[in-house]
Amino acid sequence: MLLKRHHRFPEGWKADRNVFVDAQGATYDLPLRDALRLGIPLKLRDPSKDPGALLNLPPVSHFTVEHTGTHAEQNFTEETVRAWLASGAAQIADGKLTLRTEDGQPDLEYTIQRVPGHYCCHCGVELEDANVVRDGVSGGTLHVRTHAVDGKVPKSPDPSNPAGYERLNHYECVLEAKQHEQFKASAPTLDLLKAEG
Repeated sequence: MLLKRHHRFPEGWKADRNVFVDAQGATYDLPLRDALRLGIPLKLRDPSKDPGALLNLPPVSHFTVEHTGTHAEQNFTEETVRAWLASGAAQIADGKLTLRTEDGQPDLEYTIQRVPGHYCCHCGVELEDANVVRDGVSGGTLHVRTHAVDGKVPKSPDPSNPAGYERLNHYECVLEAKQHEQFKASAPTLDLLKAEG
């Protein structure tokens, strides 16, 4: 998927970049290599972001659709969707996530398959109380135990979630078929790749 984001710049907005800071609070707008050469202890204002990264990105107002990828399925992180909802670039209603696009393009409508939360790996049901602990056992574990046969809890069908339930941190969505057909990217075939050498 390739979407061009259009931002709404508030009046008087100025870029605030991630820079290095020393113990006295002086800032250094340098590439990492140059900061290391100074030989003084420095830390980034926001260690979770790269040097020079924009720290005050203005909100997204809408998108231009370049393509929607080769598959209609798409995952959107909880944090991203929350930001888009707050800025008005997206909305959720009637089980759909709608991304607002520029004039002349239809808004992208995704059917939400699963929302962020906990899910059983055995039956797929959403677990509202997975993290609630009663008598030393989580709600997720209690639910997984309902799948026991002859008192034995079956092995999780998902090796990356051995407890038998998972935490989903994104929205699992599927783009409406007509829109995907209109905007999908074409996947090069093996023959084309071989022909190019």
